[in-house]
Amino acid sequence: MFACSLCKHRPIFSSGLALALPLPRGFNWAAARREAVGGGPTFHAKEIALTMKPTAALRTILAGAVVAAVSGGGAVAASQGGDAITGLWSTGSQQGRVEIYRCGPSFCGKIVDAAPLRANPDHRDVKNPDRALRDRRLKGLVVLQGFAGGPREWKGGPLYDPETGEGAAKGTLTLRADGRLEVKGCKAAIFCRTKVWTRAR
Repeated sequence: MFACSLCKHRPIFSSGLALALPLPRGFNWAAARREAVGGGPTFHAKEIALTMKPTAALRTILAGAVVAAVSGGGAVAASQGGDAITGLWSTGSQQGRVEIYRCGPSFCGKIVDAAPLRANPDHRDVKNPDRALRDRRLKGLVVLQGFAGGPREWKGGPLYDPETGEGAAKGTLTLRADGRLEVKGCKAAIFCRTKVWTRAR
């Protein structure tokens, strides 16, 4: 065992593991240090009780450290799982492709490709029910906004389908076991439409 003269709580080194443990009240560090340097195998009981009770305490500390490490790993895994929907998706209609990406704390989706765009890269949002928006370019048009959740389901909205000109205030994105993405938009609780997207190759 070795001393750390700069530590508030003296560290105990055992089998390569360093732990900073608070010392018992009245602990005589100088005497313990002299014995350690002199090759003594243990500290005196009156100076520090390194018997069954400290061992149990050490086990408790180690168990807490393991739980913290596992919890931290879980948080990282959840964070990574939250990005499972990012990337390029084929909508299955008009050879459309939508890119889902992070937009602040949530996820959004924008059109990056479609058959009409290949024929006319300047194609506009001509089916929008709002005449003031019909001059918007389809390429780069945001069609999903504000989705949050994970790792299998995200809720948010609004959503917009430029193919029909219909929109929905709220929706749900569900990542299925087969890797496909269900995109569900609802105007009301009982009036919803669902499409299934696949990962673009």
